[in-house]
Amino acid sequence: MEGRFPDFASPWGNIGFLSVSPLETFGEIGIVVHDEKGKISQVNSCFCRMFGYDPAEVIGKDLDLLVAREEELVDALALSERFCGSGKGFSVEVTRYKKDGTPFQVLLTSTPMYVDVKGSRSTNICTYIDLTQKREKARELHRTLILFENLFKWTPTPVVLCDNESRVIRANASLYQLFGYTPEEMEGRIIDYLIAHGPYLEEAREISSILFSGKPHERRTVRFRKDGSPVDVFITAIPFTTQDGEKMLFGIYTDLSAQTKAERRVEAYEAELRRLAWEISLSEERERRRIAEILHDEIGFELAFLYQSLSASETGLQTGPPNQSAADAVKRVISKIRTLTREISNPALYAAGLDVGLRSLLDQLLTPPGIRWNLTVSGHNRNLPQEMGIVIYQMVRELLRNVVKHAHASAVFVRVRYRRHSIAVLVKDDGIGSRFTDRSIGTGVGGWGLFGIRERLKLLGGRMIFRSLPGEGTRCLLWIPAKGGNFDGDPGLHR
Repeated sequence: MEGRFPDFASPWGNIGFLSVSPLETFGEIGIVVHDEKGKISQVNSCFCRMFGYDPAEVIGKDLDLLVAREEELVDALALSERFCGSGKGFSVEVTRYKKDGTPFQVLLTSTPMYVDVKGSRSTNICTYIDLTQKREKARELHRTLILFENLFKWTPTPVVLCDNESRVIRANASLYQLFGYTPEEMEGRIIDYLIAHGPYLEEAREISSILFSGKPHERRTVRFRKDGSPVDVFITAIPFTTQDGEKMLFGIYTDLSAQTKAERRVEAYEAELRRLAWEISLSEERERRRIAEILHDEIGFELAFLYQSLSASETGLQTGPPNQSAADAVKRVISKIRTLTREISNPALYAAGLDVGLRSLLDQLLTPPGIRWNLTVSGHNRNLPQEMGIVIYQMVRELLRNVVKHAHASAVFVRVRYRRHSIAVLVKDDGIGSRFTDRSIGTGVGGWGLFGIRERLKLLGGRMIFRSLPGEGTRCLLWIPAKGGNFDGDPGLHR
């Protein structure tokens, strides 16, 4: 900046008698006085500290040669040639050098003065203001602004900036997406009235009053989208004051919807596990009671009849072939013991493997009630561990028991497929079907037996697909991987 300064005489009289003390009253401003040829006549202590010189080192020296170098020296000489003795001043930001060669930015202002009333002689007063701290603060402010902008633009967490009346100044895309508003619909409006309804509005105003007192606040609560649907959020609100003294609020809204759903699923799962444990306990007791009734009512009765037959034979009271009644009773006892043994633990499964065990199981459970059955096996089970075969047998047994109890089926089809990395078992009936689905299993609607099967499959890394419709029967596919198995890699198992 340059301009013509009015002609005036120095307020301190002749420059040779200029007192130094007025120059020291300007604090952190370096001041130097030089003549029209650029020779320094006076400096203040701030100038000496700023450039690293002693006063004796600068008096009488050329100012430009003292504080400017290389390209800056060329520019400095050009300024002096243009303005010294012209009666014009200037102000410009330039680079100057300390005595040790360190460059730094300064604001240089040159003001002309006339030292006699006639204006025949002139001098200049130059002031230097060190801009180093100003530039550092500006750079730091710039970095902070960039970080702040990136925070708003790129963070996936919804954030909002409000004034001291909770009016939205700006928000990021995540917040607009969370609540379903556009920037035009939110900016300038009080955020509490946009996303809090009913009792939650009173809560929101309470939080705002806490923030207005200068205290940060955190709370898990519920807010509402534009369409009125609720969303679980965790709010972190922080009040702060800008350098200009303006009070603002910074809010972070963490969407807890997925977490809340997961917590509810865990709670439902835990409730189902408790119910399952209770059902297992009752089932075990029912099974013990059934075995006890068979031992007492059937096998015990046959043994008592056998005893009476043997006693009658000894006393000569028995009629008919000798010991025939006793032999028939022994046969019946043996048959009942075999049946009970197969129900508790099928010997065929351990002796001949899964395929023979399943055939024995189908005959045991479905033949007595008159249900036709068919078992098909493809592939080889040479590498099937016995423990895996036992688990599959137990799961199929549970499915077949469901058929007998609930399906009212006339036929059951069981298919076993051995693949290189997996085993698939399909159990299908032509019964009355049901409205159970994969999702209803384990929710208190589906049977706990199916839930137990699904959980065992999860432990094995497998999966169950359950399909049933009223009047269309039921089909249940069990998929169990071997090491490296992949359900998606076996599309044929769905058929």
